[in-house]
Amino acid sequence: MDTLQRCRVFVAEDDDELRSLLAQAFRRDGHDVIEVADGPALVDCLITVQRNGAPLDQHDVVVSDIHMPGFSGLQVLASFHNLALDTPFIVISAFADATTQEDARQMGAAAFFSKPFDIDALRVAVAHLIGSR
Repeated sequence: MDTLQRCRVFVAEDDDELRSLLAQAFRRDGHDVIEVADGPALVDCLITVQRNGAPLDQHDVVVSDIHMPGFSGLQVLASFHNLALDTPFIVISAFADATTQEDARQMGAAAFFSKPFDIDALRVAVAHLIGSR
Protein backbone atom coordinates (compact mmCIF):
# COMPACT_ATOMS: atom_id res chain seq x y z
CA MET A 1 0.00 0.00 0.00
CA ASP A 2 1.39 3.38 -0.94
CA THR A 3 1.01 6.12 1.61
CA LEU A 4 1.12 9.78 0.75
CA GLN A 5 3.61 10.51 3.48
CA ARG A 6 5.77 8.69 5.98
CA CYS A 7 4.75 9.14 9.59
CA ARG A 8 5.46 7.89 13.07
CA VAL A 9 2.86 5.43 14.35
CA PHE A 10 2.58 4.72 18.07
CA VAL A 11 0.99 1.30 18.61
CA ALA A 12 -0.32 0.67 22.14
CA GLU A 13 -1.67 -2.86 22.52
CA ASP A 14 -1.25 -5.33 25.38
CA ASP A 15 -1.69 -8.38 23.14
CA ASP A 16 1.88 -9.10 21.96
CA GLU A 17 0.82 -10.87 18.76
CA LEU A 18 -1.59 -8.18 17.62
CA ARG A 19 0.87 -5.40 18.51
CA SER A 20 3.58 -7.12 16.48
CA LEU A 21 1.23 -7.70 13.54
CA LEU A 22 0.12 -4.06 13.49
CA ALA A 23 3.68 -2.79 13.79
CA GLN A 24 4.80 -5.02 10.95
CA ALA A 25 1.98 -3.78 8.70
CA PHE A 26 2.78 -0.13 9.40
CA ARG A 27 6.50 -0.71 8.84
CA ARG A 28 5.73 -2.32 5.47
CA ASP A 29 3.93 0.91 4.61
CA GLY A 30 7.17 2.78 5.33
CA HIS A 31 6.24 4.27 8.70
CA ASP A 32 8.39 4.50 11.79
CA VAL A 33 6.66 2.47 14.49
CA ILE A 34 6.95 2.75 18.25
CA GLU A 35 5.40 -0.17 20.13
CA VAL A 36 4.22 -0.17 23.73
CA ALA A 37 2.28 -2.74 25.78
CA ASP A 38 0.25 -0.60 28.17
CA GLY A 39 -1.14 2.84 28.94
CA PRO A 40 1.65 4.07 31.23
CA ALA A 41 4.25 3.02 28.64
CA LEU A 42 2.34 4.97 25.98
CA VAL A 43 2.24 8.10 28.12
CA ASP A 44 5.94 7.73 29.02
CA CYS A 45 6.84 7.19 25.39
CA LEU A 46 4.91 10.26 24.22
CA ILE A 47 6.50 12.40 26.93
CA THR A 48 9.98 11.08 26.10
CA VAL A 49 9.55 11.74 22.39
CA GLN A 50 8.56 15.33 23.09
CA ARG A 51 11.41 15.87 25.56
CA ASN A 52 13.93 14.55 23.03
CA GLY A 53 13.07 17.33 20.61
CA ALA A 54 10.74 15.35 18.37
CA PRO A 55 7.38 16.83 19.33
CA LEU A 56 4.20 15.11 18.33
CA ASP A 57 2.86 16.62 15.16
CA GLN A 58 0.29 16.17 12.45
CA HIS A 59 2.36 13.43 10.83
CA ASP A 60 2.12 11.16 13.85
CA VAL A 61 -0.73 8.78 14.58
CA VAL A 62 -1.54 6.92 17.80
CA VAL A 63 -3.29 3.56 17.52
CA SER A 64 -4.35 2.42 20.97
CA ASP A 65 -6.35 -0.39 22.50
CA ILE A 66 -8.88 0.71 25.10
CA HIS A 67 -8.39 -2.04 27.67
CA MET A 68 -4.75 -2.15 28.74
CA PRO A 69 -2.95 -2.41 32.07
CA GLY A 70 -2.41 0.89 33.85
CA PHE A 71 -4.08 3.69 31.93
CA SER A 72 -6.77 2.74 29.46
CA GLY A 73 -6.65 4.01 25.90
CA LEU A 74 -9.58 6.27 26.77
CA GLN A 75 -7.64 7.80 29.68
CA VAL A 76 -4.73 8.56 27.35
CA LEU A 77 -7.17 9.94 24.76
CA ALA A 78 -8.78 12.15 27.43
CA SER A 79 -5.32 13.56 28.21
CA PHE A 80 -4.82 14.29 24.51
CA HIS A 81 -8.20 16.02 24.44
CA ASN A 82 -7.42 18.08 27.55
CA LEU A 83 -4.04 19.15 26.12
CA ALA A 84 -5.60 19.96 22.73
CA LEU A 85 -3.03 17.85 20.89
CA ASP A 86 -3.50 17.66 17.12
CA THR A 87 -2.11 14.15 16.75
CA PRO A 88 -4.74 11.77 15.33
CA PHE A 89 -5.73 9.05 17.80
CA ILE A 90 -7.31 5.80 16.59
CA VAL A 91 -8.99 3.58 19.16
CA ILE A 92 -9.26 -0.20 18.88
CA SER A 93 -11.17 -2.50 21.21
CA ALA A 94 -12.76 -5.91 21.54
CA PHE A 95 -15.05 -4.85 24.38
CA ALA A 96 -16.53 -1.51 23.39
CA ASP A 97 -20.22 -0.80 23.28
CA ALA A 98 -21.89 2.09 21.45
CA THR A 99 -21.52 4.37 24.50
CA THR A 100 -17.77 3.76 24.68
CA GLN A 101 -17.43 4.43 20.97
CA GLU A 102 -19.38 7.69 21.30
CA ASP A 103 -17.27 8.71 24.32
CA ALA A 104 -14.12 8.12 22.27
CA ARG A 105 -15.46 10.21 19.40
CA GLN A 106 -16.42 13.03 21.76
CA MET A 107 -12.90 13.00 23.18
CA GLY A 108 -11.52 13.44 19.68
CA ALA A 109 -10.81 9.91 18.42
CA ALA A 110 -10.21 10.10 14.69
CA ALA A 111 -11.52 6.55 14.19
CA PHE A 112 -12.73 3.54 16.13
CA PHE A 113 -12.12 -0.08 15.15
CA SER A 114 -13.85 -2.99 16.87
CA LYS A 115 -11.85 -6.20 17.14
CA PRO A 116 -11.60 -8.24 15.10
CA PHE A 117 -11.00 -5.67 12.39
CA ASP A 118 -9.52 -5.61 8.91
CA ILE A 119 -5.88 -4.52 9.26
CA ASP A 120 -5.95 -3.16 5.73
CA ALA A 121 -8.86 -0.89 6.72
CA LEU A 122 -6.78 0.39 9.63
CA ARG A 123 -3.83 0.99 7.31
CA VAL A 124 -6.10 2.96 4.98
CA ALA A 125 -7.39 5.02 7.91
CA VAL A 126 -3.81 5.89 8.93
CA ALA A 127 -2.90 6.79 5.35
CA HIS A 128 -6.03 8.94 5.06
CA LEU A 129 -5.30 10.76 8.32
CA ILE A 130 -1.76 11.68 7.37
CA GLY A 131 -2.73 12.43 3.79
CA SER A 132 -5.47 14.83 4.80
CA ARG A 133 -3.22 16.97 7.02
